[in-house]
Amino acid sequence: MSSQILGYDKLQRQLNALSKLETKSAEMAMASIVLEDSQALVPVDTGELKESGEVDDKDGVMVVYRAGHAVFVEFGTYKMNAQPFLRPAIDGNQTKVVRAAGGEIQAEIRRVI
Repeated sequence: MSSQILGYDKLQRQLNALSKLETKSAEMAMASIVLEDSQALVPVDTGELKESGEVDDKDGVMVVYRAGHAVFVEFGTYKMNAQPFLRPAIDGNQTKVVRAAGGEIQAEIRRVI
């Protein structure tokens, strides 16, 4: 008679499912929060910078501002003071972002297990 661990097969299936866990919904939830807050913080002159903000999910998920002068506004130049909008949106929403990601990950775990 061989010894057997009860529930081992089920546990193995669940661990295999978790190894394939999809995190894109969590990443999109986090990026959406950062985009929304950065849009409220971005300085507006012509509106070009604000309109260029988006969530890009082509090569990973990230918040991008496509206007050519976005980096100069965020970090400043030797002639212009920085007017950060993206970094404060990230720093100011850490708890909210973690909660949003956690909720999405929990939903995904429930889906796959």
